[in-house]
Amino acid sequence: MVPPINSSDYDDYNDSVVIPSQSPVIYEMYQMRTGLRLMYVSVYAANLLLGLLLNAAVIFMIVWNYRSKKKLSRRMLIIGLAATHLIFCLFTPLYLITAWNYFSWTFGKVVCKLGSFVMFMNMFSASLMITFWNVRWCVPRCFEHHMSSSMVLLSWFTGAILSAPSLLSREVQYTADGHLCLDNYDYTEQRQISKEGKERMMAVVSCRLIFGLLLPLGVTCVSRCCINSRGNNQVKSLVIRPVTIAHFLCWAPVLCLSMPQIAMGIDNKWFKYVLPTATALSVLNSCIYPIICIWQGNKELKQNFRSQPEETPQTEDEGEEGHEMTCLDREDNVLEQ
Repeated sequence: MVPPINSSDYDDYNDSVVIPSQSPVIYEMYQMRTGLRLMYVSVYAANLLLGLLLNAAVIFMIVWNYRSKKKLSRRMLIIGLAATHLIFCLFTPLYLITAWNYFSWTFGKVVCKLGSFVMFMNMFSASLMITFWNVRWCVPRCFEHHMSSSMVLLSWFTGAILSAPSLLSREVQYTADGHLCLDNYDYTEQRQISKEGKERMMAVVSCRLIFGLLLPLGVTCVSRCCINSRGNNQVKSLVIRPVTIAHFLCWAPVLCLSMPQIAMGIDNKWFKYVLPTATALSVLNSCIYPIICIWQGNKELKQNFRSQPEETPQTEDEGEEGHEMTCLDREDNVLEQ
């Protein structure tokens, strides 16, 4: 980075400015910075608009259509996932403004820590809720309808504990590019991480990888294998499967790349291109979830309309309820058997 030129030596300038060198390396760095800025602005804007609107719509539709306490409690995992993503989307404007201002953080130290905490709490909580959802499909008779609320609360509590390191390591640091919200694992004056800091960083990253990806993914795979081995073809949901796949596909890259980043070096050039893309993909998960719920729910509803004339006659109440039935209702029918 070329040092700033002091404007006091020139009459045409009132403030200090930074004039970049014509070196190809410096030019490439500025091009990359501009490209990342545009990518982050686009991703955060999409997540803000779609995430806030659609997650709120999912919560509203479920609460409106299933007002009885028993029916609503069965869908608490779906509401809990939407609420978790909605809370994260509320913090998206902070990152959108920061990306627009060339990644200069202007919201203070407390909000810096809280934003990182909410992001990883969203990841841990969503992973646990999806795991509980799949396990409930595997052993339906072991779960009562009122246990869904306990699963949501347990997921939030566990996610908050696992995300606590963000409150300790996240800090506002002054660099040549301005004030940045970054993790500080005990860097030296030469911007090299110390041995103790590297060990702490490895412990935090390993915790995120194990409890945020590997363990939930392993339990989910075992649950799906148990369901398939029983040959229970009626246990099919148009929501849970794509939600599970989308969640782990969105978070796997950024979690898996963090480990080799520590081993190969924080300032490795390859990770400067790949990690921002992986981070943007993980952010998009908060708006992908409600899209899946609404799209697949409507798809299942259309299938119910087409198959209704071939079904056995229903009473007036049952027929009216059948018109409002979605894939979420089919889950309840299977769980009650």
